[in-house]
Parts: sequence; structure tokens; C-alpha cells
Amino acid sequence: MKGGVGRYTSHLVDALCNGGKKIDVHVGTGTFESSHEMTFNRSDFSQFKDGTKSNLATHHNNADNAEKDRKHTGIIRKGDRKNSDRLLDLVQELKPDVVNIQYERGLYEVDTSVFHMTQRLLHGSTLDKFYKMCNVPVFSTLHTVLPYDEYQMYIKDRALRKEGRFAFLPLQLRTTVRKWVLQRRYELLFEIVHLSDEIISLARVIQEIVRRGTVIYHGAEPASSSVSSANKGEFRKEFGLPDDKKLLLAFGFVGSYKGFDILENICLPSDWSIVAKQNTHERGSEMPVLIRKNNTINLNLGPIDELALSKLFFACDAIILPYKVVSVSGVLFDALAHGLPFIASDLRFFKEFSAMDLGITCNRSAESFSESIKSLDTDFDRYKKNVQNFSPKLRWDTIAKNHIELYSRIADNIKKY
Repeated sequence: MKGGVGRYTSHLVDALCNGGKKIDVHVGTGTFESSHEMTFNRSDFSQFKDGTKSNLATHHNNADNAEKDRKHTGIIRKGDRKNSDRLLDLVQELKPDVVNIQYERGLYEVDTSVFHMTQRLLHGSTLDKFYKMCNVPVFSTLHTVLPYDEYQMYIKDRALRKEGRFAFLPLQLRTTVRKWVLQRRYELLFEIVHLSDEIISLARVIQEIVRRGTVIYHGAEPASSSVSSANKGEFRKEFGLPDDKKLLLAFGFVGSYKGFDILENICLPSDWSIVAKQNTHERGSEMPVLIRKNNTINLNLGPIDELALSKLFFACDAIILPYKVVSVSGVLFDALAHGLPFIASDLRFFKEFSAMDLGITCNRSAESFSESIKSLDTDFDRYKKNVQNFSPKLRWDTIAKNHIELYSRIADNIKKY
């Protein structure tokens, strides 16, 4: 597993296994490198009612064996219509109480071969059969859902960026087909929502879009209890960052949708600097955004581990997210968990958290961001305190507890055997 959803799933599995309740968690995925993840959760729900001890506890006596036993690879394959059959066989073997599908994007994504793409667009998800025939409650955690108006903007932007491809076809035809494909992908998501017994949304904006389910925030917390904001000076020294500035972090690989192009023109208060974690484009074929301002520090870190990530967040004071489009931002949750207020584009996901006074949203222009940074600077202590009060809600033990409560309630109410 890889990517943001893989990281989320790994943390959730660990929190479910280590949360005190005897939960036996199995993960079905593709190969190790696959970005399609399915999480299977088996629980002895009777213990929540009468306190009886789970007979599955011995599964965790040997950590290495438990890790090996609960991973099932080769289950999900891109565009393979046998995915449903393999998953149904796994459910039959494990007899779980609930199934939690984590990577819903893998169910309707069309970035596969032309044949697989056509099959999905015409016949729907490769897991439709699984949803319809699975005899235990199926949860779908939604990681990638855009408000319809923002998705339409994304379609237009993507069509413009991809207009040079398949140049042997008329441009209007290419644009029309691309828009139809992306629109169909959006429709496939809602078919999945309809087939799921329960929806888990990582933010309220997703629940408002799909109009059902339960909100459980994306979990986030420092990598270690020994890593904290008290070590800010030490971490700044490790990264070669100045001690006499407030630091505004621009985190992640540069992509057109990240909107980092406006960083070059932002005017900062005199005691602030921007720290760019990475200025290389995530796709090697596209040009990076070059930030040459004197008050911008380019770290060029590339991928970093959890410990380095925590240190970098604690070394900074706030985060900037000038995105053009976003569904759910794991970076924002990480920033909040590390005590960082934010400045972000006025997309609905970010506005959900600015409404809690955890940061500021504004028009995606250098002028608007410049003014918002000044506002944050003026009232920084208040925003910082609000974020510190909010961050405990994102701890993985809290997120796992919320999942277990939801699994228990739905499993008791929906009996399919």
C-alpha cells in the first residue's frame, strides 16, 4: 500500500488493534505497491455487551505473525472484474462482522488501460457484485469526494491541461470525451454510496455531498510523544531554518492543483518566511514551480518518514494551502494535529475548518493570501490556542474508538447471515 490512503489505513489498523478492545483486523489489498486498499475488520462484538473476552486475542500474541496473518495480497487488481469474486471468497474465509472499504477511489478511477477504463465506464465498478452479494455489513470510507461545482472546475482545468494528448483527433472531440469520462467517474461514486450499508466521511462537507453516513475525521498526531513543539529550536537547526522568523509551511509535491504558483507573488510581514518542503512536480513530465523569493526557503526534501514529518511541522508556525481543488487534505489534518493554524483557498473543505476559527480561507490570489497572512499574524495567539484545543479530536485512538462504536452499532442493526 502507498499514498495518503495507504498511510491512513495503516494508522487506522494499528489504532484498532492497539485500542484495548480485542479487535482482529485483516487487510486485503493488491500487491505491496498497489494503491488499492480494502480493510476488513473482524470484532467480537459480544464483548461490548457483556464484557466477555474475545477468543481472537491470541492472534496478537506474536506481533510478527499477526502482521503477516492479517495481510491478504493480490485481492484487488486494477480494472479486474474478478475483484468481487476474490473479495467474496475472502469474506467467506474470514467471516468478518463488518467490511470497511477504504479506497473508494479505486472503485471508479479511470486511470487504467483504455480497455479497463471502457469496462468501468460502461459496466460500473469492479466491486458492484461484491457490494450486492456480500453477506455482512459493508462500510465505505470516502476519501476523494469533491463538491459538484468544484468538480466541474476541476474537469475544465484537466481538459485544458490534457488538450495536447491524442493530437491526431479533433480537439473538440477530445475535450468532449474527457469531460464525459470524468463526469461518469463522479456518477460511479454515487452508485457506490447507494450500495454501501454505511458511509464514513472524513469531513462534514463529504457527508453534505453524499447526504448520508457518519463523519469521523481523518486521524493525525505527532509521530512520537517525545517529539513536541518544545523542541522547535532543535528541529529548526536540523532543517537549517532560521530562529528569528515565523515560518509558513508549503508542504508536499508541487502540482498544478496545489496552486503553489502564487507563492512567488505573496507579500509577507517582515518577520515571516515561507518554507517550501518540495518544489519538484509530483509528475516528472511536468515542470516544477520555481520559487525564487528571498523570503522563501526551498528544502527539496522529497518523501520523508513520519518522524521527520512531525519535526518539520513542529519547526514551523502555520501552513499555507493555496489549492485549486481539494476533496480531503491529510496535510491539513497533520498540520492541525501539530498545532499549526492555516491559510487556505476558499474551497468548501477548508471553509469547514475556518468556520471553527482554526485558520483563514480567502480567494486564491496572491493579494488575498497576503492580506490573510497579515490577519493571521495579528491574531496568531488566538488561532494557535483554538488549534491546540481542537487537535486532541484527531488522535488515532479517538478515531479508532469512533470506528468501533459505529461498527458495533451497524453490525447489531444489520444482520445479513
